Amino acid sequence: MKRRTIVSLLTLVFALQTVLLGVATSLAEAVSYRIAALTCRVTNMSDWASSRREKLATLPVKFQGALN
Repeated sequence: MKRRTIVSLLTLVFALQTVLLGVATSLAEAVSYRIAALTCRVTNMSDWASSRREKLATLPVKFQGALN
């Protein structure tokens, strides 16, 4: 009887460990995708800002102050 209880408890612990590992993996993957999306957004904003500066630099001086 005790042996069956120990085996049942070990099986339960292994099952819980497997579920928790799956949840942790999914959470880590979601965080990874979110960080990648934020990084991409920041890079795109930086590219947009530099292209805007380049466009402003080509305008006549009297318009540059009005558009900044």
